[in-house]
Amino acid sequence: MIQRMGEILLFQSMQRACFEEKMQKHVLRNFRYPDAAIHTQTEGKVYVMFTIGKEGFIEDVQLKGPAKVLENEASRIIDKLPQMKPGMRQLKPVKVSFSLPIVFRLNE
Repeated sequence: MIQRMGEILLFQSMQRACFEEKMQKHVLRNFRYPDAAIHTQTEGKVYVMFTIGKEGFIEDVQLKGPAKVLENEASRIIDKLPQMKPGMRQLKPVKVSFSLPIVFRLNE
């Protein structure tokens, strides 16, 4: 039983790592530093919290960042996410919450 639990936890850990890698690629592929933020030298980290619903769609997006212009760009990136596979528990789809920091930093 302990070995089986370890295998399940390892599999879940691998799934999460794969998901995080794909999210990172999505952010990098769709990232555009807002012109207004460049002109005002606005930088910082936007925390994006969202839920993948039972049907795999992004729901309940919440943003917290240092400036609205950065939050708007983070929201645009998240809006481009495709439908996903929902989380599963006891063979039934369930909502899964995630948090994703998006860092906005200007090159000097």
